[in-house]
Amino acid sequence: MERNNDWINNIVDEDFLQDNLTFVSLFIAVYENFTDYVVSNIEFLLCEETIENGEIVIKKTEIYQDEIKNRIVDNKKNKDITKASFLWLKDNNAISSDDYDLFSKIKSIRNKYAHELTNIILSGVDGKEEVKAFFEMIALYKKITKWWFINIEVAIMGYEINEGDEICNLANEALDVIIDVLYNGKSEEYKKIIRDLEK
Repeated sequence: MERNNDWINNIVDEDFLQDNLTFVSLFIAVYENFTDYVVSNIEFLLCEETIENGEIVIKKTEIYQDEIKNRIVDNKKNKDITKASFLWLKDNNAISSDDYDLFSKIKSIRNKYAHELTNIILSGVDGKEEVKAFFEMIALYKKITKWWFINIEVAIMGYEINEGDEICNLANEALDVIIDVLYNGKSEEYKKIIRDLEK
């Protein structure tokens, strides 16, 4: 999966192509799921949901407009709902400044993968740093999931949790299984679990 400039050999190397395509696809898929989780949950929290003519309608509240939709996210006066949503998490102590910087780095890698896919597949992923960023993204996703559950869902729904409880959502669990299957050789182990459950 390391970067390799010998693209003529790479294009006929099934394992090289498969490894890089799998990693890039997984990176983009996790990023999209992760950012959608953050953006949609904050929208749900800060907006008003009503039903009009049998359809669910999301009404953007003033607080959502101010803190997310119209927020300036950089020194170029850009607006970006995804970045604004992560800044909202930072404002509310769900993530640190370092976590936000990590998100920015991950977003940059995702954009590179999406816009330069053919070149990335032919030359390979840029080595250990991007693989490290992938696993850091998963850890940040889990951190935010836990914070959201404890600080938002518990307060709204009146759940009770015990200190030390493991907290993650279904997407987090699915990611762990996917990584185990693809990179930790556990495909047969999971297939056996499913067969046992089916019995």
